[in-house]
Amino acid sequence: MMLSRPRLRFLLTASLLVGLLVAFWMSEFFAVVQQASLEFNANVAAILLSVFGEDAHVNGTSLNTSRFGVRIGEGCDALLPFMVYTAVVLVSPVQMLLRVAAVIGGGVILVAINQVRILSLYYTGIHFPSAFDVMHRDIWQVLFIALMLGTYVLWAVWALDRQAPAR
Repeated sequence: MMLSRPRLRFLLTASLLVGLLVAFWMSEFFAVVQQASLEFNANVAAILLSVFGEDAHVNGTSLNTSRFGVRIGEGCDALLPFMVYTAVVLVSPVQMLLRVAAVIGGGVILVAINQVRILSLYYTGIHFPSAFDVMHRDIWQVLFIALMLGTYVLWAVWALDRQAPAR
């Protein structure tokens, strides 16, 4: 089966952009961005936990209460999925304004999903400590990727429908 020219162009351009983002991911500057992102995630999670009555404290990327503690580490920041999401959004064949809105909106959605992930892992550690590693490595990694892809697909269907010629 041959790919149509627009689909092939989309795949090649997205692959090139993902490659550039991975090069950025391997740079020293990314390490600075990532550290700030990890600390941001830990601080937001502490604020959310305080809303739920937990006395949460943050030290760098460590989030602790008297009941449990987690370290927000590499991969717990959602930056790589966000970069892949951004790459496919930016090469999508829709108006630039819709792409920019998708990057911003998708970023907010992915941050929110990541906070749900962090909080669910915190409470898993308290209530089901033997399930923590499975939830962390097996369940949430797959679920997060699926949710990121779902976010893109929902946006793409919506954006392409908005650009459809009037009937």
